[in-house]
Amino acid sequence: MAIISIIIPVYNVENYLKECLDSVINQTFKDIEILIINDGSTDNSLSICKQYAKQDKRIRLINRANGGLSAARNLGIQLATGQYITFIDSDDYIDLNMCYNAIKYFRNYKCDIVTFDFNEIRDGIVYIKNQTDLIKHFSNEEAVKAILLNYPFTTSAWGKFYKIDLFDEIRFPVNMIYEDVATIYKVVALSEKVIFSSKSKYYYRRNRPGSILANPELDKIFQRNKISKDILKFIKTYYPNLLKYAKCLCVRENMYIFYNLQSLGINDYKYYNIISKNIRPYLQNYLISNKINIQSKFKAFLLAINYKL
Repeated sequence: MAIISIIIPVYNVENYLKECLDSVINQTFKDIEILIINDGSTDNSLSICKQYAKQDKRIRLINRANGGLSAARNLGIQLATGQYITFIDSDDYIDLNMCYNAIKYFRNYKCDIVTFDFNEIRDGIVYIKNQTDLIKHFSNEEAVKAILLNYPFTTSAWGKFYKIDLFDEIRFPVNMIYEDVATIYKVVALSEKVIFSSKSKYYYRRNRPGSILANPELDKIFQRNKISKDILKFIKTYYPNLLKYAKCLCVRENMYIFYNLQSLGINDYKYYNIISKNIRPYLQNYLISNKINIQSKFKAFLLAINYKL
């Protein structure tokens, strides 16, 4: 049994896949298993995966009909044998010492989750965020608060290492494009201690052409509002002290809906009216929060009064 199970769902990423897999097989920490779930790729991705599987016995390649990112991740969780798991999107890549650092923090700090900051890749250019390794410790409630604020770590599944038993009763929802937002807060809520490293170890490719998030379906864009209401209900029940931060999340998620509509060139008034109505009940909490910058507050206010940005 390996110490770390690395789960990599693959779908039509032939132009980026080798960079991803090279960063994984060349990790300085070697005791890993690599679960590649080819999710019905129609390009050359499967052929690339087969080449790597022949070269590295730590790779387990599963080829399946297309079922979506959540289903692929869930299968990886089911098959994983490691003590810890991590998820990598197959158009991204990781620092060669990422697994080594994660294990070091697990052993030194006896935590349940290790999460790293990330660098962004936009139009082929890598934007380095932070190379200073500042370690922050989060209790259960502090970690949930961080998730609600989306700072210093985000709701993304990638960029984090988890004790595998945190997923005993949790799976990613299928037929949803914001599955991370709907899932990771539940995982964090099960943890007793989270370690955050400010040193950027994950390389995230933003708005890749052809990706689901770059071309979301209109009806699925508004899933973010339902997810935010589910989170609000969860926080009311289990973390009432954090309710004001959950209300801020409801505003932020609807602002993301607005940005998604803009990126698609959709200017239908009825959609902006929905966003405006969704924001208004929580706007006051957003405006008085000392965790949110003035620019975001101003944009939220304009959206709430249905002013076209």
